[in-house]
Amino acid sequence: MFSNHLYWNGKLLLLILVVGLLSSCSQSQKAFLADKYSDFPKEKELRGEVIELDTALFRYPFRIRIKGDKAIVMDLHGSDCYGHLFQYPGFQYLSSFGRRGDSPTEMLSMENFRFHNHKVWTLDANKSELTRLDFSSSGDSLLREETVTLDEDILRPLDFA
Repeated sequence: MFSNHLYWNGKLLLLILVVGLLSSCSQSQKAFLADKYSDFPKEKELRGEVIELDTALFRYPFRIRIKGDKAIVMDLHGSDCYGHLFQYPGFQYLSSFGRRGDSPTEMLSMENFRFHNHKVWTLDANKSELTRLDFSSSGDSLLREETVTLDEDILRPLDFA
């Protein structure tokens, strides 16, 4: 009795699948889609200009901050340095800072940076350090002035205001 019941359930399921398949292949859906996309595709010509660069500074530019005539671009995956200083608004390259490495004067990462009172503060969360940089007398580079080690009670500071 139980096997007879499974037999009829299998036949009923097969019948439902066949009816569903046949009803989904109706002409009305094709006509509906043809009406919806009748004006498709529209073509437009795109033109571009190749600008040759001397050097590729960035691998993953992430943050840009501008203060007065200086702009800093943070490169999240920089090969040598995390920050690059530019003259603004022309974006002429001045220098790079935040050397990547594990020595006391280098950075494991740079999560953020801020301009404050004509100085630049950077956050290296992996070393739990804030570093203050000051502009050189010529204004074309940043020099390391002070490093503040953050308290261990602060759990991985991701950002600072």
